[in-house]
Amino acid sequence: MTCVREIRFDESDSVYGVATSLDGELLAVGLQKNVRLFTRHGKFVTTLDGGNTFANYVTFSPAGLSPLLLATSSSDGSVRVWDCSNRACVANLQSHSFKSAYSVVFSPNGRLLAMASDWKIVQLWRTDDWNAPSVTLVGGSTWPLRLAFSCDSRLLATNAGNMSLWHFPDSNTLTAVAIDTKDKTVSYCLVFSSVDTELLACGSEDGGLVLSRVGASTEVVDRKLQGHERGVWGVAFSPCGKQLASASMDQTVRLWCVTSGVCLRMLWEHSYGAFGVAFLSNGKQLVTVYHDSTVRIWTLCAWHDRVHHLFGAR
Repeated sequence: MTCVREIRFDESDSVYGVATSLDGELLAVGLQKNVRLFTRHGKFVTTLDGGNTFANYVTFSPAGLSPLLLATSSSDGSVRVWDCSNRACVANLQSHSFKSAYSVVFSPNGRLLAMASDWKIVQLWRTDDWNAPSVTLVGGSTWPLRLAFSCDSRLLATNAGNMSLWHFPDSNTLTAVAIDTKDKTVSYCLVFSSVDTELLACGSEDGGLVLSRVGASTEVVDRKLQGHERGVWGVAFSPCGKQLASASMDQTVRLWCVTSGVCLRMLWEHSYGAFGVAFLSNGKQLVTVYHDSTVRIWTLCAWHDRVHHLFGAR
């Protein structure tokens, strides 16, 4: 694959997270001390001030929730929620531990916002009332760094040392039941399928990438995807659920066929490890993030050899 263009940030302003809105119009990049918004065509929109601490993670609210919201986590233990239409902060949520807030994610039904901190806890807030008390879930042997909701919002997974799972019998409430899992491996990242309520992808520190089927009382390894030689730090399903993208410290990003487990494409155009990956809503454009503070946007036309650049160099 040919060399691509990139958005390059100062190395002193490290990239900590990236997210794409489900309407396909916005790209959010979490940087040290702020978050920057771009249009899908690469035009800079605005900077959201994160205070004196960096944004660990950024996530957009699901399609259909109005107005479009962006949640950002921070090293001061706070989660800020922004209204993307007027660029205003509508909520400043604080973790119980007042420690670093890591992953933050909206439930696909838009009713919950979950945050993981470095105090072995997950906090849940209702999106219809930011002033309502949060609910705390405790689990795992270490702090959870990543969170993922199933596409029906009934399961929540974290990679707290070993994988932890919670089941929401009623997806309209914050009541959750812990599930005893068999997975005792240390995972760096995890994500549920965008269309399959039970399919979960996990990337591990040894380069392993596993697809598992999980439910309210079950957990079965579906298949293992072989290829990465170092830790997998980022995974993302395409909107149709047929492809899986993975970003690794072995300096590659791989595209996989979910049904067969075959590697469809390997992007290897960088001398630094990749730690973030996200699909745009059309499923044919991919965002990749590297450890030298660069963000690349790839347009993959039906997964053939044509690559277009959405972003010019800064």
